Amino acid sequence: MKILARPGAGDEVVILLHGLSRTPRSLRVLQEALLQAGYG
Repeated sequence: MKILARPGAGDEVVILLHGLSRTPRSLRVLQEALLQAGYG
């Protein structure tokens, strides 16, 4: 899933990478935190 950067940031995006000890559930937690912080 691609999450758009904060408004006014142009075409920048935030990309969540699946890395060490990351599960789909832990990535959803990161995604929700980013959305609540104004990304999306």
